[in-house]
Amino acid sequence: MKRSYCYMLLIRGLAVATMFVAQVVPAKCLDIDQFGVFSYITSLLTVLTFVVIWGTDRYSLKSFSLSKSNGEASNTCNQNTFGVYSLLLINTILVTVFLYFYLPSHLGENYSIPILFICTLILFGRTFARVSSSVTKGLGNVLTAEFTFSFLRPLLFAVLVTSFYLLYKDISLNQVLILFSIAYFSVFIITSIKNTTSVGKITKPNLQAIPGVYKSSFFFFLVGVGMPLMANINTIQLGNMSSNDDVALYSASAKIVSLVAIGLVSANLLISPKLSPLYYDGKLSEMYTLIRKNNAFIACITVIPVLIIAFFSEEVLAIYGDEYIEAAPLLRLLVIGQAFNVLCGPVLLVATLIGFQKSASATVLTMAFVNWLLCVLLIPMYGTIGAVYACVIANIMLNVGLAIIIYYKTNLNVTMLNLCKKQYAK
Repeated sequence: MKRSYCYMLLIRGLAVATMFVAQVVPAKCLDIDQFGVFSYITSLLTVLTFVVIWGTDRYSLKSFSLSKSNGEASNTCNQNTFGVYSLLLINTILVTVFLYFYLPSHLGENYSIPILFICTLILFGRTFARVSSSVTKGLGNVLTAEFTFSFLRPLLFAVLVTSFYLLYKDISLNQVLILFSIAYFSVFIITSIKNTTSVGKITKPNLQAIPGVYKSSFFFFLVGVGMPLMANINTIQLGNMSSNDDVALYSASAKIVSLVAIGLVSANLLISPKLSPLYYDGKLSEMYTLIRKNNAFIACITVIPVLIIAFFSEEVLAIYGDEYIEAAPLLRLLVIGQAFNVLCGPVLLVATLIGFQKSASATVLTMAFVNWLLCVLLIPMYGTIGAVYACVIANIMLNVGLAIIIYYKTNLNVTMLNLCKKQYAK
């Protein structure tokens, strides 16, 4: 376990660096107005990606990890894979129809038929890459999935955009978006090859598996779409209610702060294949110890990034460009909110993997609505700082709420406070 954490720490360090570069590169290659449009489109597509996925990423992680622990990986997982990917294809088509009517009125002069086609391409690549990576994690290859998705993907995107820009001395918004999709398709190809070696190819496709996957993934879908809404509703609402420049400033700050959560997310992935088996076997004491050790690791790797961002906000934002420095107050508030979220521990992951999908989904969707409502109320009065207030308040309420639900139902304290108590109390 210690060796796995060391490897994950190395991957995380590389991933943080490459993700930061991948965020800065389009801001450097595009003017601030176009970067605002880029941020709006990618935020919208992030939410829609999870609509297309329909919770099959978490469903795959849970079902594949349980099947693997029971020695059923080569049989059950084969049919699950066909059902999942068929669902993704159907949903991509449906969401593309939605985009056909939605984008013209919200992008205005920035809309074109090529943009619609590129958005569909991004959706297709992102959904298949995410689900394929979840399958890889469920089969126990967490480090491989993380290395590919969190390091190679942003590295490839940054290299492609930089190379194109240097070669042609210019790059358009459409071209940046196409390269964005290519990076995700690369993840899908690499992880699919890894998965095929574990479960084999789909030899007998079963169409009857598709309705079952829709049904089994429904509550995972509610949780899965709720979190992207929480993370992107502020950017989307700013795009709908303010200028592209405001979107760019908020987006730059939010992307920087998201790097703080990378340690939380990646470390949690190491324990994710173990949570369901431990819980359903009644080994709550072992589960508590696992989460506690995980929290100690997270605390160590998030303290330094939080302090750097909090005290050197202007310097960090200057990497994007001098016009982004004015977003420093936004960045400081966002990182304080993110630090509080980290203190709450892996609440969402635990809730969804131990059978509390209904409670978790209701909480997430409620807080997503609260976030949207706060945006509607605060953005007209305070502009970008209003979007920040909405984001911080809603996320704190979400994490505290989930922590209370888990403790009430299992007596498990999954927050950082469990570092003060070694043993699980029944």
